[in-house]
Amino acid sequence: MKFAVDMLNELYKSNEYIPYSEYLKTDEWKSKRLEILDRDNFRCINCGGYETEFLKKKNSINEFSLIWSQIKFIFWTDINGKGRINELITPKGEPDKPYNLQVHHKKYIINKLPWDYLNNDLETLCNYCHTEVHRNETIPIYSEDGLSIVQYKNCDRCGGTGYFPEYKHIQNGVCFKCNGARFSVLLLNK
Repeated sequence: MKFAVDMLNELYKSNEYIPYSEYLKTDEWKSKRLEILDRDNFRCINCGGYETEFLKKKNSINEFSLIWSQIKFIFWTDINGKGRINELITPKGEPDKPYNLQVHHKKYIINKLPWDYLNNDLETLCNYCHTEVHRNETIPIYSEDGLSIVQYKNCDRCGGTGYFPEYKHIQNGVCFKCNGARFSVLLLNK
């Protein structure tokens, strides 16, 4: 099912704001995300991590093994509506831990939609490297005109990551305090 930003606006029309994490569910963001993953060869640019998945072991009810993602091709539509296809090359060996690829914003601009950033402002990181970046670096947030840096603090509940992977089963792991926004300031106002 398609989920565009106008549907999101309709869903939240009676609310004060739309949680940032909701924008990341739209088709617009999914296309931009795939564009960045493609540019970075579907690998974490920091550690080389690749998507993993759990495979249920034969003759077992509760045992799973961790394997590299078995997806060989990705068919997608870019932000301009052009159909794309990518062949993925699975790493050799066994994964040491579960990896999930995410797209990191190197900076934020108040009221700029996540997919409206220049590609140079975005990079592919695995869940581990992304968490470390948000814990150890200050991500600049600029005013709407992009000229001045806004003073802010990371959410004191999630440490600025916006989610808790260990609680993915509850509200998809999104932090209850900042609703996935990560910061003490709203990045997007309706």
